[in-house]
Amino acid sequence: QGYRGRVRATGVEVAVKVQRPGVREAIAVDMHLIREAARLAKRLFPWINTDLVGVVDEWGLRFVDELNYGMEAANAVNFRRDIARTPLAGAVTAPKPVPELTTQ
Repeated sequence: QGYRGRVRATGVEVAVKVQRPGVREAIAVDMHLIREAARLAKRLFPWINTDLVGVVDEWGLRFVDELNYGMEAANAVNFRRDIARTPLAGAVTAPKPVPELTTQ
């Protein structure tokens, strides 16, 4: 979940993401169930010409990446740099990461 906050030492406004305890385990169970459902769907609908389990696996990897706040902070830095070079600069942005406050 995301919240708006301020760095106590500087007063700078920041976005705060909170990772709930046990979320990784809950996601692992959910992903297992979704993966099993994809296997079942593939058996029930053999005409579907898509690797459903592969799609679920790829989506799951990207979803789990969202839990890596260090990687997400690095992505935000890259996004801010890249968007600043486009006509969208000023209209589209991302919060500036505060590395010393970024944890898992």
